[in-house]
Amino acid sequence: MGQFIDYLQSFPPKHELLLVAHNAKAFDGVLVLQELLARKLKVEPVLQGAKILSVKVGNWKFIDSLMFLPMPLSAMPKSFGLDELKKGYWPFLANKPEYYQYEGPMLERELYCVSNMKSKAASDFNAWYEKQVSENYVFNFRRELIEYCISDVTILRQSCQAFRKLFKEVAGFDCMFN
Repeated sequence: MGQFIDYLQSFPPKHELLLVAHNAKAFDGVLVLQELLARKLKVEPVLQGAKILSVKVGNWKFIDSLMFLPMPLSAMPKSFGLDELKKGYWPFLANKPEYYQYEGPMLERELYCVSNMKSKAASDFNAWYEKQVSENYVFNFRRELIEYCISDVTILRQSCQAFRKLFKEVAGFDCMFN
């Protein structure tokens, strides 16, 4: 988180930045706020109980996209007509040091939290998983993690851009930054 804040501080002070995370109020926002407070920066948080709705620091504004787009990230491409984008699958239960250097056959299906998926999502996952296995796909943890993160960021960025454009056309202002 420190490197991220250092990067933000490299922008000219007058540069306005809108920083968006999906479900920031329950995860990313906490980490960001901790780092900002540790640096003794003047923060203006907007809270709802213990949940962080947004944080303003000078010309930076951190927001939770879930407040504007109450849907899973996987639903966003279809919602905004971003046909070329699709959220992939990640073995969340494998996010442990013993897997960080893993490169080999597909990890066990259970590591992808299939039991938590709705039936359609589980069916889609199983078809995808079986295809990977049948093609002897080589799973490289580090590469897959980077690709998964890039995909998530791309989906969120393009969805938020589309939402902001639509909202501004209808309402005449940018609801995410104002």
